[in-house]
Amino acid sequence: MRRLTPYVPALLLLAALTGCQSPESGPQADQERQVVSALKGYEEALSQGQPEAIRACFTEDIDYLEGSDLRLKGPDAVLKGFATLNFKIVKAGFTPLATLRDGDLVRQTGLIRHRIEFPKGNRAWGEGRFEALWVQAPDGRWRIRRWETAPAQ
Repeated sequence: MRRLTPYVPALLLLAALTGCQSPESGPQADQERQVVSALKGYEEALSQGQPEAIRACFTEDIDYLEGSDLRLKGPDAVLKGFATLNFKIVKAGFTPLATLRDGDLVRQTGLIRHRIEFPKGNRAWGEGRFEALWVQAPDGRWRIRRWETAPAQ
């Protein structure tokens, strides 16, 4: 402990001069929290099966990739794609693992765990990973510009 004592005042001064800020505070952290909140909104819209609420989560130029099999461009195409599924999402679930600012965009990665129901009433869990690219719209809301999913590892 004696060895560090002479350095404590210098470390405190350095922290004060550099404007030491917690990573959980500041404008970037606020934007990242807003995106996590927007993801919750998307999750709720999917769980409730509300097409207009789902559409409102996307930009007009959304690029939606479901694995390597399906690529949809634009919110209308995404909604039509959802309508053709042979199951219903009963409870959507997204767990963000990383939400990072990237210029004017926010990149988010995470896990998917949906409770799904098939036409005959059978239920199952659908799991996977997602990567989303969010952009802040002129109205201040964060919307998804690119959504890509992959199978769980």
